[in-house]
Amino acid sequence: ATWHTLNTSESLQAWGILGSSPHGTLLSPVVYRTAGNPSPVPCWLLLGWLEANYRHVEKIGEYIGERYGHHVLVHVAPFQIVLADKLEDQREYTKKLLLALFAEPRIREAVDSCGMIIMAFSNGGAFIATSIYDICKSQMGISAVAPMFQNKDIDQVWAWWSRNIRGIIFDSAPARMTISSRTGAVFFSSSWTRSRFALLVYCSIFARLYFKDVLSRIRNLLTNDGPLMDTYFHEIMKHEFVLGKAELYIFSDSDPICDPQFVRQVISARSQTLKQRYGLEIMQLVLTDSAHCQHFLTHRQEYTRALDEFVCSISRFYPSVKHEKWETNA
Repeated sequence: ATWHTLNTSESLQAWGILGSSPHGTLLSPVVYRTAGNPSPVPCWLLLGWLEANYRHVEKIGEYIGERYGHHVLVHVAPFQIVLADKLEDQREYTKKLLLALFAEPRIREAVDSCGMIIMAFSNGGAFIATSIYDICKSQMGISAVAPMFQNKDIDQVWAWWSRNIRGIIFDSAPARMTISSRTGAVFFSSSWTRSRFALLVYCSIFARLYFKDVLSRIRNLLTNDGPLMDTYFHEIMKHEFVLGKAELYIFSDSDPICDPQFVRQVISARSQTLKQRYGLEIMQLVLTDSAHCQHFLTHRQEYTRALDEFVCSISRFYPSVKHEKWETNA
């Protein structure tokens, strides 16, 4: 199977929606890989880390497609959206992403038949995942719509996504939102890591994000414009966020960006409240010597075993997720 790029602009135009996102950024590409199997199988949506190279995320998608015989989609949100100051910017962007996917008949048919599994890498993917939850929970409208769209019941689209998401995997996420972690994420996603000016670049990024954070807090204090992004993200991950029936957290004790203690706090908090309330299955894979978003490369055996267990767990809630191709090869 080969990777193809969806024409998301055409899909959005079909809905009568403008293709540009907040800050004038176009919706990033969505690439897909079909299962090559005529029987209905689930879709996976892989949400890449900040400034991820699509090819790097696709390698994981190729394993998933070959192992389970499922359809795979890959999307990397643009830099401006991942580091947006306002929650609403991320939500508006995510609404367009969901609508573009819904407008694609092949994707809609597969998800309608067997559901979707989301895989979020670092906070670049986790922010979009929490926005998906916000949209599904609140059944929010969308601001940039044409008159022709008013005749469509958009709440039905969000409800459709809400009932069809089967579970979620967090790889190197959620990361505690601190100036240091964000600086590290921006720095390691750049091409300056091996430069002799690396320290200078790191310090300049830290200073910029620090002053940006200060200005955001002052603006929020003066305008009372909703919760701060870091506070909201931390709280929703610990006490509210629910997509599907199963969750898998893959993280490392030596990750300099994703604080392992924070991930443990999130898992503990969710196990005490949401696990019983919603019947969630919460799993984790803790590694000791793996770098940020490199777990699949450095610990392939443990990683793939965790994915197998996750798919088995999902299949207990949604039998259609299990597929005979994987069962016979397991």
